[in-house]
Amino acid sequence: MEWAELTCVSLLTYCPRDGTAEAERSRDIQTALKTGKVGGDPPTSMCRQIAGFIRSHLDLPPLYAAFASRPVLVPTPRAP
Repeated sequence: MEWAELTCVSLLTYCPRDGTAEAERSRDIQTALKTGKVGGDPPTSMCRQIAGFIRSHLDLPPLYAAFASRPVLVPTPRAP
């Protein structure tokens, strides 16, 4: 398959080697996603929380364009 153009948008990012509080939160969320951790009120899996977050932001122009007509591959880091 040849790609004439590849459009990419990002709503959530993962920061593996940054020392900031935001990067630490990113790693905590990544670990919770990979381990199936449940949290919140009512208790919900991290996977469902992230899906809900993405769904609630789909009306933003870059995301709307990316999700409007085609499926999207969302990579998730493999190693904790």
